[in-house]
Amino acid sequence: MKRLFFLFLVLLPCLSINAQDFDSWFSDKTLRLDYTFSGDNRNQYIFLDEMRRSDNWYGRCVNLDSLLLLGNGQLCMQDSKTGRVLYRYSFSTLFQEWQTTEEASKVQKSFENVFLVPFPKDAVDITVTLTDTHNKVKGMFTHHVDPQDILIRPVSADPGFSWKYLEKSGDSKEKIDVAFVPEGYMADEMDVFEQDCRTSIGALKAHEPFRSMADRFN
Repeated sequence: MKRLFFLFLVLLPCLSINAQDFDSWFSDKTLRLDYTFSGDNRNQYIFLDEMRRSDNWYGRCVNLDSLLLLGNGQLCMQDSKTGRVLYRYSFSTLFQEWQTTEEASKVQKSFENVFLVPFPKDAVDITVTLTDTHNKVKGMFTHHVDPQDILIRPVSADPGFSWKYLEKSGDSKEKIDVAFVPEGYMADEMDVFEQDCRTSIGALKAHEPFRSMADRFN
């Protein structure tokens, strides 16, 4: 069976210089937004599936209203009372990649998409926008979020699976966490999986910026 690695890089540094502004608008929690993107090569539709909350926020705490990169999709969170932009995030989705295939000209499909955003203290409006390669808006969806909504379900603190650190440089709020997921490995191959992970870590550290910044990663 082919063995695959999935790497997830989570940008975590919460710099104290802007911590006060972050604390004015957000709680130290994470809001998980589950969306469904559907359509074909001509149409795009966006639906909200559910919302969940979990303790602690591990994303950026500065430059919240700026885009780090420009993808073919954007998420924008605005304060409902003032309209102030509180948080922006850009992305590119598998759904939009699929839209360029021949299959998309014949059938319609739906794709699940999950985004993690800081948990607002007050009501906000969140807009998800999908654009094409010419930055033309092809789909847009806005919904209201009340942080007191009882339908925002808590996420269990128990992940439901075992895990461990292979290397830990410090608190996740100050470091970048890299997660290895054993896709394609059998239960009795965990020793092989761990060794492959350590080999991959060595390969990462052989290149910049990992080589000179190894102490910034878990």
